[in-house]
Amino acid sequence: MTTHPDSAPPVSGSNADSIATATNQPTSPQNPTPGPTPGPTKKMPSPLDCLGGSGISGAIAVGAALLTQKIAYTFATHPIHSTNRLTLSIGSAVRTLVVGVSALGTFVFGFVTVGLIALAIQLIVKGQPGDQPTDA
Repeated sequence: MTTHPDSAPPVSGSNADSIATATNQPTSPQNPTPGPTPGPTKKMPSPLDCLGGSGISGAIAVGAALLTQKIAYTFATHPIHSTNRLTLSIGSAVRTLVVGVSALGTFVFGFVTVGLIALAIQLIVKGQPGDQPTDA
């Protein structure tokens, strides 16, 4: 019996079915390879779900804004004490990147908050509760 080098060795015993199922290989010619199983249908979020998510995102945005403000204040009040030009350049670049990344996080969570509130308003206006299936 010759086998292909990429093929798995034959399996015998009580674990043959579980191994064949785990590798998505049929155990016999009568059992074809199963196709993708349909998952549960997704439902549209309710306006309350959107408002809850926007509240959480808004809280994170406010926290990130306060953190950004404190970081910027700390960097402004504590200058880099060095006479080396390279040290001053690298320090300035790092400080700019830290404030920029913090501000980016603030704006991302802020935009998510606005988007979720807009989605909640859209769902209220259209009158679609959370029991409508989506196309996804």
